Amino acid sequence: MKKTVLIAASSLMTGAIILSPPALSKEIKQEGVVEVAKSTLPDWFIGFLVNESITGINNPKTQGEERINGSHKLKIKVSDINLDTVLIPGKLEGKAIILAHQYKGNKEYMLSQADFLHKAGYTVILFDFRAHGKSDGNLISFGKYEKDDLEAVVSYARGSGYKKVGVLGVSMGASAALLSGNLDAVVADSPYAWLSERFYQDRGTVFGIQLRVWGVKLKDNDYMRIGEELAETLGFDVTKFSSEMLKNIATQNPPTLLIHADNDRVIPIRHSEEINKVRKNSHLWRIDSCQLNPSRQKECHIPFTIDSLYGIQEPFMGEYQERVIRFFNENL
Repeated sequence: MKKTVLIAASSLMTGAIILSPPALSKEIKQEGVVEVAKSTLPDWFIGFLVNESITGINNPKTQGEERINGSHKLKIKVSDINLDTVLIPGKLEGKAIILAHQYKGNKEYMLSQADFLHKAGYTVILFDFRAHGKSDGNLISFGKYEKDDLEAVVSYARGSGYKKVGVLGVSMGASAALLSGNLDAVVADSPYAWLSERFYQDRGTVFGIQLRVWGVKLKDNDYMRIGEELAETLGFDVTKFSSEMLKNIATQNPPTLLIHADNDRVIPIRHSEEINKVRKNSHLWRIDSCQLNPSRQKECHIPFTIDSLYGIQEPFMGEYQERVIRFFNENL
């Protein structure tokens, strides 16, 4: 597939010309995708899916971190990318915790974690991954190059006199932390150990896009074409990266606390279970989905997603904070 397909798809996005479900369904049916089992999606739509998955969300208007008193704004450079960074000095000398946000999030999503860790005395460093928030870059690589971003922030912390450096990461940020070296402790909240289920939850959903509303189900060769287009655009073999993630995660063994809800169907808990098997110095905290929202005890079977975690209050968040702080206290 040629890159011109991706450019055409990109123009649909940047021009805010989003086809409605009926219009898309009509064009797809004209291509014969729905009726013919072995047919594939139109090239322009494959390009649209890929573009949607790897295009970052740069949002220069995010200002939540400015509400934190005593913070220092920084730009940390990795290759030709400037990472927008905020450092909040803590009372504990020589100890810093870096917060790594999720796919298509930004450092503002980590302010609640920054608050309780700073109150515990730690210096806290928040940053935007490439192609997120206020940082440079346009493309998301699902952890491959985000690992380099995180390691650049770790190097900055080490060079600034912090002898003990930990990371608390969520989703993509958690996976990047598990792949990174030179860390003293890692809290990985809902990490993924391979990419397939992270982005293809089922044949009617890809990269979070609900294709089923258009009556579309992906075929095997559609997945293959998406992988080929991703590799061409990102410049590396995404399938190979995914297949080697768990092996590479196993090569890094700082003390690790894995946190995962047992009914998370965006990133199933088996990702953390497999990581826990290969990570020598790790512990998995399995969260009871029913505990997350006591008001919905009768609906515990409802799929848990990582985003629902952020709005949870006591008693769950109290335990979350206690476990995370205790872990860092013991290992930093």
